Amino acid sequence: MVSPVMPDRRRSSTAAACLLAMVCLTSCGTSDEDVATPEAHDGPETPLASEVSVTDALRADSDEPTADVSSAAEPLAVEQEVADEGLPDLTDWQVGTGHRGVHTLAWRPVGQSDVPRNEEFEIEVLLLRDEQPLPGMRLAITGWMPEHEHGMVRSPLIEDMGEGRYLVSGMLLHMRGSWQLRYQVFSGRDTEIVTFDLEL
Repeated sequence: MVSPVMPDRRRSSTAAACLLAMVCLTSCGTSDEDVATPEAHDGPETPLASEVSVTDALRADSDEPTADVSSAAEPLAVEQEVADEGLPDLTDWQVGTGHRGVHTLAWRPVGQSDVPRNEEFEIEVLLLRDEQPLPGMRLAITGWMPEHEHGMVRSPLIEDMGEGRYLVSGMLLHMRGSWQLRYQVFSGRDTEIVTFDLEL
C-alpha cells in the first residue's frame, strides 16, 4: 500500500510569498520603464533644486558679509584724493625738512627750471607741517656761500599767498660757486632752519 505524500510546508510558504509579490506589482502598475534612470554626461554634476534652495537659504541667513572688490576699492581711492587735495606735484621742487623735523619746505624758481646766476629771480615756496599746508607763518630766507663766508647783496621780500604758499621776490645770487639757501620758519619762540645746497 502506497502512503500519501505530505506537502512540504517550506515550499508552500515560498510559493505564497511569490504569489503575493506578483499581486503587488500588478496592482501598482509599475515597470522597469517607469523608473527614471539618470542620464550619464561628461560635465559637472548639476545640483538638485532642493539642494540649491537650501544652500541659498543658509547663505542668506549667515551674518558673514559678502566681499565686493569693486565697492571695497572705492573708499581707498576717495581717501587718496582727499589726502592729495590742495598739494601740487612736487616732482620738480626741491623738498627738505627742518633741523627739528617739524616743518617741511618745498621751493622752485618761478618761470624757469634752474636758478640763474647774477640775475634777479623769484621763488615759489610751499610750507607743510604734518603733511598739511601751513599758511600765516613768518619766514625769512638768505643765500650763503660757506667757502667765502658771505651772503647775498640783496634783501628779498616774502609774501604770504595763502594755503601754505609763499612768494619770494628780489633774489639774486651774484657769484659762481657753492651756495646755501637757508629758510627760517618762525613759530612763536621757536625757529627752524631748512637748508638747501645749490651749485651755480
